[in-house]
Amino acid sequence: VRQTLGDRVSRLRIIPGNHDNRDGLVTAFPESCCRVCDRVNFVIKQDSWRLIGLDSQIPGEVAGQLSDEQLGWFREQLAESGNRHVGVFVHHPPVEVGSLWLDAIGMRDAEALLSIVTEHPKIRFISSGHVHQEFRTEIGSTTVLTTPAVGPQFRPGTDEIQIQLDAPPGFRVFDLADDGSFLTT
Repeated sequence: VRQTLGDRVSRLRIIPGNHDNRDGLVTAFPESCCRVCDRVNFVIKQDSWRLIGLDSQIPGEVAGQLSDEQLGWFREQLAESGNRHVGVFVHHPPVEVGSLWLDAIGMRDAEALLSIVTEHPKIRFISSGHVHQEFRTEIGSTTVLTTPAVGPQFRPGTDEIQIQLDAPPGFRVFDLADDGSFLTT
């Protein structure tokens, strides 16, 4: 995979998903990973933005959790962000997406993250994966987005797993403006 990415590796930042191997990610992409609180996180300071990656993986489990220690680190990053707008990336979404089976394997400590989000209106968005489908909602002034998977997509709004065979692989692109607005597709 690293060879396929070529010179893009220098721009890559990584957080693990529920099926990933933390140590393997750090070994393969040492310049793209930052170990914090025994997790793989990242911080990017880009013009008027601070982009923060949080590791919600619980090894061996499908559901996710951030932990009190990592949430403390997140608060520190927010305090250090000054007037910058903040974008957050995390594998497990901190909201329910309306699929019974997916909501059951979501983020266990979502309320703790959302309480921080509501305290900090400079958090403009949270982008997550895990649910293999596109979803969007608002928490106060923060937009929460999920992203389609690069593999099979899950049909939205189902009680049991249903793979959407006619859906192509997906990804999300952000265009960040200095005023805190953003466009995403």
